[in-house]
Amino acid sequence: MCGRLTEAEIGKEAARLEQVAVRSEGALAQQLHEMCPEDRLAVAKRMVWDQQQHPSTSLPKIEFYDDGDLKSAERKDADGDVECRVYDDHTGRLVVRELKDKDSWQRYQHDPRTGKLTAYDRVNDDGSREHSEFADNGNRTVMVRTDAKGNEETVTFDPATGKEVASDIKFKDKSTLHIVFDLDGSVKELDCKDRAGNVYHWKRDSQDKRVASVTDIPNPYPMTGVDAREIKFANGFRVHLDFAPSSTYIWKIFTSDRDVKGVKNVNISYITRR
Repeated sequence: MCGRLTEAEIGKEAARLEQVAVRSEGALAQQLHEMCPEDRLAVAKRMVWDQQQHPSTSLPKIEFYDDGDLKSAERKDADGDVECRVYDDHTGRLVVRELKDKDSWQRYQHDPRTGKLTAYDRVNDDGSREHSEFADNGNRTVMVRTDAKGNEETVTFDPATGKEVASDIKFKDKSTLHIVFDLDGSVKELDCKDRAGNVYHWKRDSQDKRVASVTDIPNPYPMTGVDAREIKFANGFRVHLDFAPSSTYIWKIFTSDRDVKGVKNVNISYITRR
């Protein structure tokens, strides 16, 4: 029967749940949500009173909905880093997790019905930022990131495999780069536009005469695979791709309007991927 707890039992249950909160805010949210509404609200009010009368550094800072469900819990460690969790009033599940340290702010968004991650955001103190979205199977579907210089990249992924499908880069100088990947994650096609509006196209295995050379730089021994690939066009414009060690994943990209060593003021559009 709902509302059957005596004042003594409410106090005892509040004390027990405070110890649950020390170990896990998620467990606290679920156990409160499973209680009948009247008892839950009474216990939540007692927990608030306990916090006010006897503050504890081991307990997170907790807030409740009007019906007694856990709304949020916040912890701060010795370094000043803060973690805040927000829970859904209808399911008791985690919906938002935020982390703040001296270098960045991060936010994880979860589906209140399934608990699965749906979106991720990160803002760094250097001005760079990232937004990602995820499919029900956990694979990323899209990532939009801006680096500290203002270059923006949008990457789309195959939700079934999680591999990159295409990348669109808008450099700060208004030049652009479109990269297409094949099923194994290798680069198969590029479309570029330099800051002057000139357009360049490269397709793997094509015989386009506007492409002067394609050079693959191998990884240093004993590693195998390609360390970098440079695609140079007839007029000197080039695209340089650096790959992560023993991987096809691109981690650094730059384009240049000339391929002349030692010449100053060469226009270079540059982005580093995390």
